[in-house]
Amino acid sequence: MSAIDAVFTATSACYVTGLAVRSTGGELSAFGQAVVLALVQVGGIGIMTITTLDTPRVRRIAESSLRTVSVAHANPKAEIKSERQFTHRLRPKK
Repeated sequence: MSAIDAVFTATSACYVTGLAVRSTGGELSAFGQAVVLALVQVGGIGIMTITTLDTPRVRRIAESSLRTVSVAHANPKAEIKSERQFTHRLRPKK
């Protein structure tokens, strides 16, 4: 396997795309297959870590969008100018 093919296969394994120029089972030795497997595992762990760390930000964006839709649905003629108006209108009155 050429150097560029090896780099492509390693990069593909890290990003968990599963692309390979050559047959991994037929062209690589047991050590090469183990390296590709390890790279796939590291890439998967990276995806799970990023997803876990990014969940709070995604949740805030989704909640903000839901508030916008809720306010617009409740009063379609009202003009909403800022996020502060969203939260102010959604707070229950004491």
